[in-house]
Amino acid sequence: MECIDFILKSFDEFKKSNSTRVIGMGVGIHGVVDSEAGVSVYAPNLNWHNVNIKELIEEKISIPVMVANDVRLMAMAEMWFGNSKNADDFAFLYVGKGVGGAIVIDKKLFRGANDAAGEIGHSVIDPEGPLCECGKKGCLQAFTSEDAMLKNMKANLSKTKHLNENSTCHDIIDAYLNYSDEAAVLTVEKEIKYLSIGISNIINIFNPSLIVLSSDIKDFDIAVMNRISGEIKKSFGGVFMQNTNLCYSSLGTRALLNGATALVLSRVYENPGMLWDNKEE
Repeated sequence: MECIDFILKSFDEFKKSNSTRVIGMGVGIHGVVDSEAGVSVYAPNLNWHNVNIKELIEEKISIPVMVANDVRLMAMAEMWFGNSKNADDFAFLYVGKGVGGAIVIDKKLFRGANDAAGEIGHSVIDPEGPLCECGKKGCLQAFTSEDAMLKNMKANLSKTKHLNENSTCHDIIDAYLNYSDEAAVLTVEKEIKYLSIGISNIINIFNPSLIVLSSDIKDFDIAVMNRISGEIKKSFGGVFMQNTNLCYSSLGTRALLNGATALVLSRVYENPGMLWDNKEE
């Protein structure tokens, strides 16, 4: 399996160039993950079903391997290193190729019965909407993911002077912020509309003290944050937002790496004996 081979090769290269003792490895994977067993139950973008990542890696290296959903790891990074360090409860929403989420209650990740709680991206906001990768229609992800943004932009190519078939999501944001390009405006306005609906649903259901939005799309925060906050207050009942703050992640592309680090450290704190059980030299 190419992904596992890449991880093992990267680890081997790291060990050859570093004398630091490694106490564990954190692995983030999208989709449904059984974090206790270290199994990728279902990763739609990779077409993985019940892949035991922990076992596949640990049989090659002699350190503990911990596996979790990638967005849950980003939320852990927020708890340990980000804007949520002082928050007892918060919701985390990530916009990328997919749209993922996580819920933190009393400074602990809420995992749910199947370790799949927080899949906000697959909450249905329009049952007549576009087909989502999960098989349902009208999920938040189907309206707001990077792929959705690109589809919306391409549907409006006749109205653009700055974008084309090969444009990226960052190009769309740039055209929106700097040129008021019509196709970019239509695309970003749709993004703001549906993200506002999704975030308002999070507020109404969980009433968290904080919602953290994150994306790897450059300048995404500049384009959407103020507008989303205003849209929620105007259209979805400002009373529900009175004690809920909305912010953008400060961790950027480091979020997943920081989350994997937090996962390993949290397991060490829970079981310090693993430091001595670890035979890696």
